[in-house]
Amino acid sequence: MDLFRDKLLLTKEYYEKKPLTPEEETLTQQLNLSPLDKKEEEPEEEQEPPGRYLGHDVLQGKIVGLYFSAGWCPPCQKFTPLLCALYDDLIARKSNFEVVFLSFDKNETEMEGYFRQAHRNWYVLPFDDPFKDELKLKYNVTAVPKFIIINKDGEIISSKGRKEVQDKGVIAFRNWTQTASILEAKQSQAQIVSENTGGDPAKTVQFVEESPEVTNES
Repeated sequence: MDLFRDKLLLTKEYYEKKPLTPEEETLTQQLNLSPLDKKEEEPEEEQEPPGRYLGHDVLQGKIVGLYFSAGWCPPCQKFTPLLCALYDDLIARKSNFEVVFLSFDKNETEMEGYFRQAHRNWYVLPFDDPFKDELKLKYNVTAVPKFIIINKDGEIISSKGRKEVQDKGVIAFRNWTQTASILEAKQSQAQIVSENTGGDPAKTVQFVEESPEVTNES
């Protein structure tokens, strides 16, 4: 997934085990825990926070649903359970699908609460990552909830994911898969044309005219 190649994505595990703030550390020290309650500290180099992943590692080759949402949004509160049900069904079927939550909550605390309580254990872009706003512009998101389905190259498979989930349920994924296959075939054909013509427009037209017609048999 080139779109999120170098982007850090989080899961619920991160919020459940994230490092304590200075205030929380002070409060913990004031509790005067007994030796039995204290955990042996690991070497600093081994204390890598859990629940953090690079987008390239976890989204590679998958159909991805970008879920623009917020806990304060009533339509989001209605749609999120439907998306959770679809996700559970597809994961049980071992489908090639994943969700990335892009929060439009008012602050990180509200985002964390909404994510942990109402969402599944999919991925979320960190609240303060400006890439969220880039995606909002790229996919022309003007209101939430918005559920956009993209392929491995970030191309839109469907901009009406929310309606399709509501109307079709798991059947929507079959349609997304078919559309993704068509896009991939077109990309492969375009690459072949480019390699055989060197990008020359005149040669491209000639090559396409002489190429055998590709049909999609059902």
